[in-house]
Amino acid sequence: MLSLITAFWLNAAFEPIQLTEGMSITRVTEGGRIPAPKDPVVAELIATTSYNPANSKLAWKPAKANVSGLFEGLTGGYLWTTFNAPAERVYVLEAEGHGMVYINNEPRAGDLYRTNWLKQPFKAVAGLNTLLFAGGRGQMTAKLVEPRAPQQLDTGDLTLPDMLKTDRGSLFGGIVVLNNTEQTIADLKVTAVAGGKTLSISAPTLPPLSSRKVRFDFPVTEDTTVDVKLMRGSQTIDTTTVTVAIKEPGQHYKRTFISAIDGSVQYFGVAPALKPSKDNALVLTLHGASVEGIGQAQAYAPKDWATIVSATNRRPYGFDWEDWGRLDALEVLGIAESMFPHDPQRVFLTGHSMGGHGTWHVGTMFPDRFGAIAPSAGWISFWSYAGGWQPREPNEVEKLLRTAMNPSDTLQRIRNLKDRGVYILHGDQDDNVPVGQARTGRAALRPWHRDLQYHEQPGAGHWWGNECVDWPGIFDMFNTRKRDLDPDNIEFITQNPGISGRNAWATIEQAMNQGAPSSIKLMRSSPAWTRVNVAGTTENVECLTLRILPNTTIVLDGQRLGPFEASTVTLKKHPGSWRLMNSDELKKQKNAGRAGPFKQAFQNRMIFVYGTAGTPEEDAWAYAKARFDAESFYYRGNGSIDIVPDTVAANMPLNDRNVIVYGNKETNGMWSRLLGNSPIQVDRRGINVGSKRFDGPELGTMFLRPRGKGTQLIGVVAGTGLVGSRVLDRLPVFVSGVAYSDWIVVSPAAITEGTKGILGAGNFANDWRLGTEAWR
Repeated sequence: MLSLITAFWLNAAFEPIQLTEGMSITRVTEGGRIPAPKDPVVAELIATTSYNPANSKLAWKPAKANVSGLFEGLTGGYLWTTFNAPAERVYVLEAEGHGMVYINNEPRAGDLYRTNWLKQPFKAVAGLNTLLFAGGRGQMTAKLVEPRAPQQLDTGDLTLPDMLKTDRGSLFGGIVVLNNTEQTIADLKVTAVAGGKTLSISAPTLPPLSSRKVRFDFPVTEDTTVDVKLMRGSQTIDTTTVTVAIKEPGQHYKRTFISAIDGSVQYFGVAPALKPSKDNALVLTLHGASVEGIGQAQAYAPKDWATIVSATNRRPYGFDWEDWGRLDALEVLGIAESMFPHDPQRVFLTGHSMGGHGTWHVGTMFPDRFGAIAPSAGWISFWSYAGGWQPREPNEVEKLLRTAMNPSDTLQRIRNLKDRGVYILHGDQDDNVPVGQARTGRAALRPWHRDLQYHEQPGAGHWWGNECVDWPGIFDMFNTRKRDLDPDNIEFITQNPGISGRNAWATIEQAMNQGAPSSIKLMRSSPAWTRVNVAGTTENVECLTLRILPNTTIVLDGQRLGPFEASTVTLKKHPGSWRLMNSDELKKQKNAGRAGPFKQAFQNRMIFVYGTAGTPEEDAWAYAKARFDAESFYYRGNGSIDIVPDTVAANMPLNDRNVIVYGNKETNGMWSRLLGNSPIQVDRRGINVGSKRFDGPELGTMFLRPRGKGTQLIGVVAGTGLVGSRVLDRLPVFVSGVAYSDWIVVSPAAITEGTKGILGAGNFANDWRLGTEAWR
């Protein structure tokens, strides 16, 4: 019996297969940023191993692509199409315009924005194969192509730096590698040759039938072409050539870095200061939807007195500068602060359109990082502009899920801008982001803000040239503002201390009522003025850390504490009083470095661990779901995630990495090691949430747990059976504006009834025991 890889190379070559006929259905899915969208097609799909519209109760109709190969009219719907394979073999799907696709009932990510980034190898069975595409924005095209090699390089989605004339040694970029076999490949290396010099780096493990963007290092030479080789030992498997631009001093350029989120290669754009100096300003700018980070940087004329850096939001659309987009902005800011000479008091934030929203979002969430912010054509929040979820007549589960979205609510914390300069810019004829968004921001600030500037450009639309970002008024403000790095007075609001808990010398570690805003008002005074050194009030704060001077007395909510000799004190609010808390004890609890909700698990170089201890069908689901999530994060966030079986993870030093577990306690061999003490347990017969038991093979759950005493988290994606597991496939975890509580329990009712069909949800208490719960 020939192995698949051998059989593949013995098969005859074939011409690309354009998919041109099928069945379609439109406007049947629920749109919007909803934690559990209604979808009657998925409701039928999860109950079968081979979906066919001929057996559907829904109104499918014949569909045919136009002469350009485009299927049209698929908004809010699906396209089902088939092809016949003469034998079992590997194909590569190249499709554009779809939200996702089930290939022979296995989920794969989609190319919603028609970027042509996704190249997805899959194994076809001999005979009939089915593809069920979610319709995306209405138009899509799809074809099947022949793999070029067992593993191959793809240059359609490169992440590259620019070479500067002053660079020496090496630089690094990212290139996509396809594994067109059913084997896990762990012994590849990527070699780059330029100017007669060679550099090699080991490629990460490639799971079966997958694609992944990997790092490659290349030597800095005068040659702009780099030959890239994919190698196993001394054997070259595939080759390609990439071109790297060389930039002159003073020109805009790109720089790459390794992200702490997932270990992937990312980049940021730079408009360098013409006269570098430690007295210069540093400006972080955030781009709009569909704009590349380097394009945003190039919209600014270089300044004598400021370096301008442009983060990428991980992709041109990315995450609306929330979730992992927000983390990308902060990563780039931290790198830029270390990389470019500047005055730490002169750090500023601006952005346009979606980046204007990011300016509102990031600026109000981390006010101590910036001296002033300047949103241009920015929208305030998902609810004011972009279709935020607001359930009608919400049940208790929906109310709890809605509070998980509070960090997206800019206006709840807008008073964080009290001591920051704000410049609001908007065209008064903007037909994309209405000028009402700017006026809403102004109205919220004007009654109390002391440093607000506002300008509406008469007759201007959404984009009116580079001036709408490189606006003189904004940079005049930036050039005359400084932030106080150690202020005596702090007023700060956060909706989740685990996302944004710190402001200067005060850190909100825990909220009493999780999800609701927590706030502090603190004043630090000189010992010569009064015996009270720190005094203030709190609202909805259960734990607070303060950085203080020795011999400081604290009066908090009217209670006197201290004096303290330590430079840092952590205070915990017990019934009726504040008490000193041991920092080691805090590490075991929720804190500003580790909390929920669920999506927080997807960082800290997370690793996806799929179960192999179940039935073949259960194990196939676990791997397919892990690969689908990794592909989705790659597409939306330029990600690169390790996917390993539980048998391999058992021998890995996981260190400070987050772990995402796919499968339950009977199907994933890592469960007992990671989740043996979890108050939520899942087996084939049901789900236990504490003493509450749900029985049945059709249940699914997602939840997170702490691991160790650092910042590590465990995320769990588990079903009791195949139906319950497959309910989880389409929950939009990687969509910005969607949030989940620490845990949820679902059944197929979540597909037919939407969020009203979610069985239960909750947040763990601050000590990680079961806390707030809501049940259907």
